Amino acid sequence: MTPAPRTLGNAAYAIIFAPTTVPRFVRDILGGDSPSPETRRVLPTRLVKLLTEDQRRPHTMVTVVFGARGSVGRHVAAGLTASGVPVRLTSRTPDASHVAADLDMPETLPAVLEGASQVFLYAKPAGIDEFVAAARSAGVRHVVLLSSGAIVQPGADRNPIARDHRVVESALQESGLSWTFIRPGMFATNTRWWWMRAIKEGQAVRLPYPEALTAPVSERDIAALAVTALTERGHGRQAYTLYGPQALTLREQVGHIGTAIGRPIPIEVVTPEQARADLGRTMPAMGVEAIMRAWTEGVDVVPETSVIVEKLTGRPAQTFAEWARDHADDFRL
Repeated sequence: MTPAPRTLGNAAYAIIFAPTTVPRFVRDILGGDSPSPETRRVLPTRLVKLLTEDQRRPHTMVTVVFGARGSVGRHVAAGLTASGVPVRLTSRTPDASHVAADLDMPETLPAVLEGASQVFLYAKPAGIDEFVAAARSAGVRHVVLLSSGAIVQPGADRNPIARDHRVVESALQESGLSWTFIRPGMFATNTRWWWMRAIKEGQAVRLPYPEALTAPVSERDIAALAVTALTERGHGRQAYTLYGPQALTLREQVGHIGTAIGRPIPIEVVTPEQARADLGRTMPAMGVEAIMRAWTEGVDVVPETSVIVEKLTGRPAQTFAEWARDHADDFRL
């Protein structure tokens, strides 16, 4: 057999030399990983060398960032831009910097995904099948999903947050696309929803369990993992569960915010029922129950912490005290 001309590209080599392995080969290339042992066995040495070299070259196609105005998405966008990655930022309310895209409106997806090689995506079960279809049609190779640590917690099958995120993860796992799942635990930024209004108004923070422990994770660190997965090889078909670097009581967290804004913040102990009512003013019922469950468990159980941020990005995770300093203006009068 006469070798295919180099101009036919790697896919043509695969079809000519190893037609029976095309599906696995395609998964290798689309997944952004090095050729698998199976592919190495059936392809000529020179072709394997070419494929390996191609995998080391950075992609120049655009990366689409969904939810680019969100607390995590904006950091993902900034991190990719700082790394020299071309980005396309999306929003439900487009402007000069953001194009229109809405996962609830599948008709907006083909245009925003055109020419994209990678996507940062938040989890939304409704419309995920349409997203997968549009991504495959557009030639997207890799999706980094902002998922949830609830998936790996006990009782996940009874947790509506875990169930919703599992639907999205399963759709991507079955899509043929390469994927990376970022599964954070308690967001540090949740404290803005819980306590910002009371602190800004000079009132006491109302807590049902002031000594309950949680390990809040910074949105900056969540984004850093996503950027790493989008800019470095070896993260295809990986799921990273992410917690904060420290377990702190709710009282300690309020104290760190007080230090950041330069004044003590009083705490008022309330009943769980009162706490549910307080949380319900700024959060949906599903979120309220998830928070209350975490706080209740934190009374008796020390939550997990993690070092995954430092391991994968090479820099220490942000502590809650550092996070509070960064967000001090959110809590000031």
